[in-house]
Amino acid sequence: MSRILVAGHICLDIIPKLDRFDGFQPGSLVEVGKATLSTGGVVSNVGRALHRLGVPVTLVGLIGSDIFGQNVQSLLGPLAEGFQLCDDVSTSYSIVLDPPGQDRMFLHDPGANAAFASQTVPDDALSQASHLHFGYPPLMKTMIENDGAELADLFRRAKSAGLTTSLDLSVPDPNSFAGQVDWSRILSSVLPYVDDFMPSHDDLRAMFGTATPPDSVSKAHHLGASRVVLKCGEEGVLLSDETGTSWHHCFPVTVTGATGAGDATIAGYLYGRFHGHNPADSVRLGCAVGAFCCESADAVSGIPTSSDLHARLDSEWRADVSVGI
Repeated sequence: MSRILVAGHICLDIIPKLDRFDGFQPGSLVEVGKATLSTGGVVSNVGRALHRLGVPVTLVGLIGSDIFGQNVQSLLGPLAEGFQLCDDVSTSYSIVLDPPGQDRMFLHDPGANAAFASQTVPDDALSQASHLHFGYPPLMKTMIENDGAELADLFRRAKSAGLTTSLDLSVPDPNSFAGQVDWSRILSSVLPYVDDFMPSHDDLRAMFGTATPPDSVSKAHHLGASRVVLKCGEEGVLLSDETGTSWHHCFPVTVTGATGAGDATIAGYLYGRFHGHNPADSVRLGCAVGAFCCESADAVSGIPTSSDLHARLDSEWRADVSVGI
């Protein structure tokens, strides 16, 4: 059966409810509400969203043999069967601060993700899939060492196995290893093997200093990307390939939280491509799934079923959201 293989970063998200947040002061205490505990990272966010939408998926990630790893396995259930457990590393976790009216902030430990390598994705997983989606290499040290040799090797293996591919990034911490590497060299070695390059403008702005989304798209094409699906937060998605460039705006919702919205958008796009839709129609589906996600505090509970997605697109969201430029 054709399926999508989602590989890369996996973590446990701890999301305290914040009615307000004025920042931290030494010696102070900030009272918060009930915490939401959820799996996070591309493997969970995209994988679970695709599963919810009815797409067969295989998930590949690394976790530790610790209580956080046990929580990840418990929350994902059978979807975690493709995970590898490491006794000598800790499971990655994030404390997600998502205050009202402000962008999210993360306290993050990459944990086991730093040891992820090309061969963490076994050949049999590639042979059973039609598409590989990989995400968050800036949080995966082994994958970006030596100018991204492991990352490029994984994508070469996927293309040799006949898969289509997509790649997402994350904002690198400027003081971390990922903040010191040459991202132009890394991406120029990987992007020739990537069908859909799906970073955010924030990712590329942090890596290259690009001022606007069109600048980010231009830089990505220069490095070898044939199709760019650039996530731009509340501005929407900028799609660019050989057929042209178009903006796809967000659907209107009451936002509860933005955690996982970018990954939900990717899942909606991959759902569309899996079912044979063209890139522009797939971006529209992606924007819709991203909007559903924003109606919940965590990355997965707001993801719709396929029937709920299309029902809303055929009713209140019937108007086209694309604008050619």
